[in-house]
Amino acid sequence: MANLQLNSPYKGSASLTREQFLFYEMRTTAKLIEEGVNNTEIMEKVFNENLFHYPTEKTIKKVFVRHV
Repeated sequence: MANLQLNSPYKGSASLTREQFLFYEMRTTAKLIEEGVNNTEIMEKVFNENLFHYPTEKTIKKVFVRHV
């Protein structure tokens, strides 16, 4: 297996595969932006109404804050 990695023409990192694609979250946020909601109000809605349907506030903060 190590031989395959050494001979690979790909020299990038796996950071894209490490992260979630966040499709649902991007779609929800884009809809709010399209409706004219400002960034502060979007953040409040995400946290207060759990728009992303995450199980805990810690999860919301971990994902949302990192990507904003």
